[in-house]
Order: sequence, then C-alpha cells, then structure tokens
Amino acid sequence: MMRWLAAILVLSITSAGAAETINIDSLKLDRLGVRFASVDVVDEQFSRVMPGKVSLPVSQQHMISAPLSGRIVRINVASGDEVASDTVITELESPELLDLQRALLSAAGKYRLDKEAYTRDKTLFDEGIIAQRRLLESRYGYQQSSAALHESRQLLQIAGMSDMEISDLEKQSKLTNRLEIRAGVTGYILQQEISIGDYVDTGKPLFQVGQTNPLWVLVDVPEEQAGSYSVGASVVISGCEDIDGKLIAIARSVDSVSQTIQLRVEVTFNEESIPCLKPGQFVQARFKTKQQLPVFEIPVAATVHHNGQTLVFVKVANVVEAKVVELLSRHGSKVRVQGALNNQSLVAVEGTAALKAALLGMGGGE
Repeated sequence: MMRWLAAILVLSITSAGAAETINIDSLKLDRLGVRFASVDVVDEQFSRVMPGKVSLPVSQQHMISAPLSGRIVRINVASGDEVASDTVITELESPELLDLQRALLSAAGKYRLDKEAYTRDKTLFDEGIIAQRRLLESRYGYQQSSAALHESRQLLQIAGMSDMEISDLEKQSKLTNRLEIRAGVTGYILQQEISIGDYVDTGKPLFQVGQTNPLWVLVDVPEEQAGSYSVGASVVISGCEDIDGKLIAIARSVDSVSQTIQLRVEVTFNEESIPCLKPGQFVQARFKTKQQLPVFEIPVAATVHHNGQTLVFVKVANVVEAKVVELLSRHGSKVRVQGALNNQSLVAVEGTAALKAALLGMGGGE
C-alpha cells in the first residue's frame, strides 16, 4: 500500500520551521486512518516542574502551654485530631490553682467589706457626722480591694478557668485542684508533647495546634532564574490541580549552600472542601507564565519525532504539511507547543505513523 503513497509524496529538505508537503486526497487519508482535530490556543504556559515543600504559615501555628505547674491526669486528643476553640484537650492537677482560688475568695471577701464601709461612710458624710478625710480613706480602701479582686479574676482566667467557673467559685466557695486546658483556637493537633502522668512546669509546651487553610508551598529556584517570576503569579501544585496557588513573596536573600532563592506560594482551599495538601508534604510546582508567542495545546499522539525535531502534520487545503514545532511541556495526554500554527490549524491526531512513513519515503508491497 505504501508504494502508491510514496509515488505522490513531494519532499524537500527543510530548515527548522519550514514544512514538508504530502499530497494525499481525502479518500486516501481516510483509508490510512488519518483523523484531524483543531488545536487549542492557550494564553498561559507552565514553567518547568520544581520541587516544593508544604509549610504551615507562621500566623497559623499555635503552641498550647501549661498555664500552671502540675501533673497531667487526662489527655483527650491525639495528633491529627480536629479541635474547636473550646475543646478540652488535657487536664492537670495543680496546687497552684488552689492558691489562686483562695486568693480570689479572700479578695472577694475584702471587697465586700470595703464596699459596705465606703457605702456607710458616704451616708454618714452626707449627714455631716464624719469628716471628709474618713470618707476619702474608705473610698481608697474600696478602690484598692476592687482592683485586687479584678486581678485575682484575671489570674484565674490566664490559668484557664472560664468566667462561668470563676463566678461559680465566688458564689459556692468550692475549691478544685483540677484544671481543664482548652485548645483556644479551631484547627488540628499537629504535635503532642506530653503523656499522662508527666509533671509539667508553667510554660511547658503541651500541644501544637495548626490551622491548615491557607497553606504555604516553599519553592527553591536557582538564583539566576528568580527574576523570571513576579508576585501574584499563578502556580499549579501536584495533587491540587483544581486549585491555583498564588506567589505571595520572593526571598531577598540567597541560600549560601544551595545558591537558591525561596519563593513562597499560598494555596487557599474552599471552606467546605478537604485540603489536598498537608504540612511537611513534598510536592511539585509549576508556575504559569505569559508567553510572547502563541502557545498551542494538542494531543501527545499528534507529535512525531524525526532527526531530533518534533513534527506535527497539518492539513492545509488539499495537502498535508509536516511542520516543525518546539515542545514546551507535557501534561498527561496533552502537550504544549510553539510553531507555525494558528487557531484554525487542523493537526493529525490519528494515523501519524502512516504519514511519517510517507514522509520518510518508506515503501512496501500491497
């Protein structure tokens, strides 16, 4: 069958970008199984694939520390658990908590006495029975005891007691040495630093809680290539192709060992979706860049390789031209190319092997 095909083949030696022509009528193209499809014009092109690492933004990392010294008696969560701000994550028994509660009750009692004294002295002063100095002294005592009570309440709040628990303590005077420690923020437990039975000092880290939306992807690029990227550029991350990241910062210093510059990409997820990235995960990133020349997307099957060049077969009127294109990138079953094409071009997507054989002048018996 290739004998008649070679007979109608018109070949010429071409330079890069020129075309070789195959004169075949439509009926014979159908017999060869050649099928053509239009090209897709794309406005953006991807950079080469670069490695990156997913990181938690600094502002979304929260360390939960022990507000008082004591012994851990209960742990309610583990690494990976989702927590709300009011979730009780651990409990500890603390003698210091008893001291703070006693101080509050003492301050509350003194406040009530000083308030009654001031109220009484104000009435006596209004009736002209006592001197103004005595009224000023009782008012000063009342103000001091009010400040002391407010301080005692704040210390218990810092220790982790809620306003309701403090109010119940003042009403019932019932002390407890067990303190419930809450997450304080909504997020995920990233790291657990304690075990049941541990004795912890004030300020000892207990849990690390993180909020995983948005996330950062840190990409290191060679110093000489950093100028090719600008803040605001869109970025596609492997495993998260449905969501575009955004380049938000370019480091101002060069790593002394690798001689690379770090690019910080932010990826924001829909509130109702599960994040497709996790802190610490290694990924691949591709930056979207605007092209000066038009870029076309075609199936991989539409390209053939010959003498170190990439060719596509383009139908022009009643002939087929083999045109040299530059292969830019591949994404699944599609490739992006630049070359002498336009938005009206029809390229062969099936039967390219037969067309290549005709191009090379290959023949055989029918």
